[in-house]
Amino acid sequence: YLDNFFQILEIHKKSCLRQNLLEDAEMTQKNILMLRTHAANIEKESLQQKFNKDFYELELWNKEQVGQINKYWEGIALDYEKKFKEDEEQLLQEQTAKMEQLKTFQLEKQNQCTISIQLKLIESSESGSKRNPEVAREKTKLKDLKQRQREERKKLSGSHKKQLEITRMKAEKKRNEIAKKWKSELEIQEKKFLKHKKELLNKLNVGKKNQDLRLKAKKRAMVASN
Repeated sequence: YLDNFFQILEIHKKSCLRQNLLEDAEMTQKNILMLRTHAANIEKESLQQKFNKDFYELELWNKEQVGQINKYWEGIALDYEKKFKEDEEQLLQEQTAKMEQLKTFQLEKQNQCTISIQLKLIESSESGSKRNPEVAREKTKLKDLKQRQREERKKLSGSHKKQLEITRMKAEKKRNEIAKKWKSELEIQEKKFLKHKKELLNKLNVGKKNQDLRLKAKKRAMVASN
């Protein structure tokens, strides 16, 4: 449509020149330039509007993708924390049970030693002896037994503490792995978004540049035809 209109104006301009109507020809020339510039600006505005629409849709797509990534990895992180808490609680219960089992076993040993001392004291009383070397030895054995048992409990407690620390260190390592993969997916999505954005910008800039080049070409052609 516009090309036909400009063709009519060009024909009118040439007709004015043939009739030596220079002012009319010059006015027509100015009108053609003005209209071509206006048409080029309208086309560039159309390109800009399309870019704005495409970029808005791109932003919505990116927001949706980022939301899906975050939702997925938040789920992974929460599931892992839940499992870790359950495993940690189970480990603590097992450790507590082992410590109680050890204490029970140790108490039985102490009771056996205490009963032995009481029997020795009864024997001494029945024999009329005031001092019984065996009683002294049994008391020493009981004292040593209690000391060894304290060391056993301390050793087991240290082992449990170390086991718990290792478990928590593994958990922290797993958290870091999850966070790293999460971040990596977000970075990949960001690169995709920026790539598409760059493509849209390039398309817009090329379109505007082509419009400017076409307008310049038309202007040169008009000057050459005069």
